[in-house]
Amino acid sequence: MLHITFIQEATTKDKSLVFKKPTKTDGQHVWELVKATGKLDVNSSYSYILWCHYYQDTSAVVYDGDQLVGFVSAFLLPKEPETLFVWQVATHPSYQGKGIATSLLQHLLQRPFCQPVVYVKATISPDNNASCKLFQRLAYSLNTSFEKTSLFTKELFPDSHDDEDLYSVGPISQKELTNQEDIHS
Repeated sequence: MLHITFIQEATTKDKSLVFKKPTKTDGQHVWELVKATGKLDVNSSYSYILWCHYYQDTSAVVYDGDQLVGFVSAFLLPKEPETLFVWQVATHPSYQGKGIATSLLQHLLQRPFCQPVVYVKATISPDNNASCKLFQRLAYSLNTSFEKTSLFTKELFPDSHDDEDLYSVGPISQKELTNQEDIHS
């Protein structure tokens, strides 16, 4: 597993990773990254530019040099402002399995804007094992609970789409977050 610290730059034996808030110029690279995964629903390039511009406080990118290698998009639920809802997590195929996705989520939770967050939620289709395990690892790393419930069944979708189960991690204590790596942005 890749060891990462988050200040402005994260350095490991063989990689130098920079975690930061996205900007609108990152949007095109995020779109390309999501396509490169071959597993995620690819939204319009415009949507990623909008996301990187308007949801900077609850989204993050990670670069290795000039290459975007990871992205997470999330937002605070309007009726549950203590809940961070994760829309997408993408890791470049050559960087998968190195803990970058978990580190991106921890990076977000350490931001001052996300200090009120007590729960992290996401919807995941049952066949997406990597994402299912990601949220289980996040719960474990934060020493908190993990729960999966049915939310959106395939009958709700007008196209051919699998069920989307709701994954909930929490409650998250600020004490557990400060026990993580030093993460600042």
